[in-house]
Amino acid sequence: MKLNKIYSILLLTGLFFSVSFMWPNKKVELPLLKKVNDYGFLDNFSVVHSEMACPTTLYVSNTTSSCPSPCTGTIVIIHEGGLITSVNPPPSNTANNSNVGGVAIRTYTNVCPNSYAFQVFDGSQGCTENLVATVGTSSSGCCSVSLGPSGSPGPYCAGQQVCVSANTGGGSGQTRLAYSYTYTSNFGYSCSNNCGSTVCFTAPSTPGNYSITVSATENGCTATDTYGFVVIGNPSTPNASGVSICAGNSALLSASGCSGTLRWYNDSNGNTLLGSGSTFSTPNLNSSRNYYVRCESANGCVSSMRTVPVSVISNPTANITTAPPS
Repeated sequence: MKLNKIYSILLLTGLFFSVSFMWPNKKVELPLLKKVNDYGFLDNFSVVHSEMACPTTLYVSNTTSSCPSPCTGTIVIIHEGGLITSVNPPPSNTANNSNVGGVAIRTYTNVCPNSYAFQVFDGSQGCTENLVATVGTSSSGCCSVSLGPSGSPGPYCAGQQVCVSANTGGGSGQTRLAYSYTYTSNFGYSCSNNCGSTVCFTAPSTPGNYSITVSATENGCTATDTYGFVVIGNPSTPNASGVSICAGNSALLSASGCSGTLRWYNDSNGNTLLGSGSTFSTPNLNSSRNYYVRCESANGCVSSMRTVPVSVISNPTANITTAPPS
């Protein structure tokens, strides 16, 4: 006789159960649960009835919300005269062995989420069967996420790049590596596909209080956290006017309208700082060119650049002629 493999869910609530298995030439009445705690069973079991090579039944429960430790799964192997010859990886350090009506029961408790491969050898029938038990998580209580800044905590300047990182765990400091992430915010930024644990975005241009929320999901468990931050405005562009000088002279440039510090630059991108203060003296110039100035506040926010042109005027050339004597 050969039965097909059947998958089902048993909801165990402390009632009395009796499970019968028909094996070749033998019927075993198994009082599986006189009480739920007789064999350390938990409430939700995935049950595999298998009568293929060997008369073996495998019971698996997911972990529950018994945090801080998520390793609360259970694996039960029921077999007649069989021996477990290998387990990879071991679901726990020890197993509880018992016997009911001549049928051996091996129970692994406090099992962490993973897939476990068992090889069962039945000496009485000379058969070997391979079983795989997969224990997952079944409650949001066993995952966690904390969202915070990746770098400076702010306040941030308008238009500044901001990065945040999601730190995840599974209780007792256990790292969970299979999280997926989605992000939403109150300023228009979002990410829902292929988002990592760290995301970067541009701070809003309007000063105010903002927030971004992450949802971290792993194996049916979802945790959320929100990071709030402040955006402050950038200073106004300073006032400055261009000047004209004669070739070979230095120009004295001046700017105003900055409550912070005026910075003078050689280029419009601010790559080369030339000096600081309300005035700046150029070197001697023989050709026209532009200089650039911006205002920097005490918290490091900067205004847009003001272009200050310097026009260099060529010096006149005197033509001297000698008149013939009269």
